[in-house]
Amino acid sequence: MTGEVTEKSTGVSKTVWRKVLYEDFGVADNYTDNTFLQELRTNINLSPISFKQSITGSLRITTYLSMVFIFLSVYFLLENGVISLINISMVSAAIYFTLPILSFVENSSSISVRDSIIYLGISFALSPVLKTLTESTSTDSIYAICSLLFLLHLFSIDYGKSYVVASKQISLSTSLCAAICLASRLPSHYHVFSLLTVAITCFAIFPHIYALSNYSEFVGGMLIFVSLICLYYADSELFILGVVAFILLNLVLPYLYVKCQKFKTNIYGPWDEPVI
Repeated sequence: MTGEVTEKSTGVSKTVWRKVLYEDFGVADNYTDNTFLQELRTNINLSPISFKQSITGSLRITTYLSMVFIFLSVYFLLENGVISLINISMVSAAIYFTLPILSFVENSSSISVRDSIIYLGISFALSPVLKTLTESTSTDSIYAICSLLFLLHLFSIDYGKSYVVASKQISLSTSLCAAICLASRLPSHYHVFSLLTVAITCFAIFPHIYALSNYSEFVGGMLIFVSLICLYYADSELFILGVVAFILLNLVLPYLYVKCQKFKTNIYGPWDEPVI
């Protein structure tokens, strides 16, 4: 670090410290001099995120959140007898058999017609059993459990970016478990079957369609708009919650994220592990 090891100007040998591990300079192992922080660097290769990029990133989160809101809207509409079972089943079945066509066009093997038929068959066969699955549990407890399951679903879903907690299996399992719990509160097993087809469409089929669209911003915007319409007719409290959530996630948090970038400080120095 410093050039000379000793100086003899006063006739006394003085040891000058250097950052060398294999020499003894007569000081403690954790000793440093005023040259130690000269190699300090901050925010190396920092790429600032613009407000537009921040909104685009948050749109993926709100797109999947909108699917949860659409599912909840269908549940409340079915529970209140506002929409027809036949209409819901036909729309879900149409989406079931549209995905194999899209997969063929995009040369993807995400799902086949056989898979769609299996989903429908299993849902219809199990609907009488699922109808009585949670009869001994109160509705409030079911709603609390489903809230936690949907939160876990949103935390673990694959947003097209690699991160630690992303797990397609966990996100799908938690969302379908919440759907089954809610479906068991409906009046008949035909209602259960209709809601299960919607659940599989929203949480198993839609992620494939969204991925095939390359996470299109247009698709995300349309789904947010559709989910708000569904919430408006389904439940006023959910509608208010949806509006607040979309404003918070799509505008407020991206704005704060961009503004807080100036406070970001990553430090690099001689204490870092060497990289070969």
